[in-house]
Amino acid sequence: MPTLELETMRVELDGPLGRLRLNRPEALNAANWAWVRDLVTATDYLAQSAGTHVVIVGGEGRAFCSGLDTKELAQGNFTPEWFATWERGVVRLASLDYTWLLPGWGTTGSAGLRPAHCHHRCHT
Repeated sequence: MPTLELETMRVELDGPLGRLRLNRPEALNAANWAWVRDLVTATDYLAQSAGTHVVIVGGEGRAFCSGLDTKELAQGNFTPEWFATWERGVVRLASLDYTWLLPGWGTTGSAGLRPAHCHHRCHT
Protein backbone atom coordinates (compact mmCIF):
# COMPACT_ATOMS: atom_id res chain seq x y z
CA MET A 1 0.00 0.00 0.00
CA PRO A 2 1.60 3.31 -1.04
CA THR A 3 2.00 5.62 1.96
CA LEU A 4 3.14 9.21 2.26
CA GLU A 5 4.47 9.95 5.77
CA LEU A 6 4.72 13.63 6.61
CA GLU A 7 5.52 15.41 9.86
CA THR A 8 1.87 16.06 10.76
CA MET A 9 -0.13 13.87 8.35
CA ARG A 10 -0.15 10.50 6.68
CA VAL A 11 -1.74 9.50 3.38
CA GLU A 12 -2.39 5.84 2.61
CA LEU A 13 -3.62 4.58 -0.75
CA ASP A 14 -5.20 1.16 -1.19
CA GLY A 15 -6.70 0.78 -4.64
CA PRO A 16 -9.77 3.02 -4.87
CA LEU A 17 -9.58 3.89 -1.15
CA GLY A 18 -7.40 6.60 0.33
CA ARG A 19 -6.93 7.69 3.94
CA LEU A 20 -5.80 11.13 5.05
CA ARG A 21 -4.84 11.07 8.73
CA LEU A 22 -3.99 14.20 10.67
CA ASN A 23 -1.17 13.20 13.01
CA ARG A 24 -0.54 15.76 15.78
CA PRO A 25 -2.47 14.06 18.58
CA GLU A 26 -0.41 15.81 21.27
CA ALA A 27 -1.85 19.12 19.98
CA LEU A 28 -5.32 17.74 19.14
CA ASN A 29 -4.23 17.84 15.48
CA ALA A 30 -4.17 21.65 15.56
CA ALA A 31 -2.81 23.45 12.51
CA ASN A 32 0.68 24.95 12.62
CA TRP A 33 3.18 25.78 9.86
CA ALA A 34 4.19 22.15 9.32
CA TRP A 35 0.50 21.14 9.23
CA VAL A 36 -0.43 23.56 6.43
CA ARG A 37 2.66 22.67 4.39
CA ASP A 38 1.80 18.99 4.87
CA LEU A 39 -1.80 19.63 3.79
CA VAL A 40 -0.56 21.08 0.50
CA THR A 41 1.82 18.14 0.01
CA ALA A 42 -0.86 15.58 0.94
CA THR A 43 -3.45 17.05 -1.40
CA ASP A 44 -0.91 17.18 -4.23
CA TYR A 45 -0.14 13.51 -3.56
CA LEU A 46 -3.85 12.60 -3.60
CA ALA A 47 -4.34 14.53 -6.84
CA GLN A 48 -1.69 12.31 -8.50
CA SER A 49 -3.60 9.14 -7.56
CA ALA A 50 -5.87 8.47 -10.52
CA GLY A 51 -7.17 5.21 -9.04
CA THR A 52 -8.48 6.73 -5.80
CA HIS A 53 -12.25 7.38 -5.62
CA VAL A 54 -13.00 7.55 -1.89
CA VAL A 55 -10.94 9.26 0.81
CA ILE A 56 -11.51 8.78 4.54
CA VAL A 57 -10.31 11.81 6.51
CA GLY A 58 -9.57 11.39 10.19
CA GLY A 59 -7.35 12.44 13.03
CA GLU A 60 -5.08 10.46 15.33
CA GLY A 61 -5.91 10.64 19.03
CA ARG A 62 -9.04 12.05 20.60
CA ALA A 63 -9.68 14.95 18.21
CA PHE A 64 -10.12 15.36 14.50
CA CYS A 65 -8.68 18.88 14.38
CA SER A 66 -9.01 21.54 17.04
CA GLY A 67 -8.30 24.41 14.62
CA LEU A 68 -5.35 26.77 14.86
CA ASP A 69 -2.50 25.86 17.19
CA THR A 70 -2.97 28.43 19.97
CA LYS A 71 0.70 28.23 21.00
CA GLU A 72 1.71 29.21 17.47
CA LEU A 73 -0.92 31.93 17.50
CA ALA A 74 0.42 33.37 20.77
CA GLN A 75 3.92 33.50 19.24
CA GLY A 76 2.63 35.46 16.24
CA ASN A 77 3.52 32.72 13.76
CA PHE A 78 0.38 33.08 11.65
CA THR A 79 1.41 35.46 8.88
CA PRO A 80 -0.38 36.29 5.63
CA GLU A 81 1.89 33.68 4.01
CA TRP A 82 0.62 31.06 6.50
CA PHE A 83 -3.01 31.85 5.67
CA ALA A 84 -2.25 31.78 1.92
CA THR A 85 -0.71 28.32 2.34
CA TRP A 86 -3.70 27.19 4.44
CA GLU A 87 -6.07 28.42 1.74
CA ARG A 88 -4.07 26.69 -1.01
CA GLY A 89 -4.30 23.37 0.84
CA VAL A 90 -8.00 23.65 1.67
CA VAL A 91 -8.97 24.75 -1.85
CA ARG A 92 -6.90 21.91 -3.30
CA LEU A 93 -8.60 19.44 -0.96
CA ALA A 94 -12.05 20.69 -1.97
CA SER A 95 -11.20 20.51 -5.67
CA LEU A 96 -10.23 16.82 -5.65
CA ASP A 97 -12.87 14.71 -7.35
CA TYR A 98 -13.43 12.14 -4.61
CA THR A 99 -16.16 11.04 -2.29
CA TRP A 100 -15.05 12.10 1.19
CA LEU A 101 -15.90 10.14 4.32
CA LEU A 102 -15.50 11.90 7.66
CA PRO A 103 -16.46 9.20 10.18
CA GLY A 104 -17.78 10.46 13.48
CA TRP A 105 -17.25 14.10 12.56
CA GLY A 106 -20.87 15.16 12.58
CA THR A 107 -21.72 18.74 11.71
CA THR A 108 -19.10 20.53 13.78
CA GLY A 109 -15.71 20.78 12.23
CA SER A 110 -12.54 22.68 12.58
CA ALA A 111 -12.25 26.14 11.15
CA GLY A 112 -10.50 25.09 7.97
CA LEU A 113 -11.79 21.67 7.02
CA ARG A 114 -15.55 21.95 7.32
CA PRO A 115 -17.85 19.52 5.51
CA ALA A 116 -19.05 22.46 3.40
CA HIS A 117 -15.70 22.34 1.59
CA CYS A 118 -16.59 18.86 0.40
CA HIS A 119 -19.78 20.04 -1.32
CA HIS A 120 -22.15 17.23 -2.30
CA ARG A 121 -19.56 14.47 -2.08
CA CYS A 122 -18.97 14.61 1.65
CA HIS A 123 -20.49 12.02 3.98
CA THR A 124 -20.26 12.17 7.76
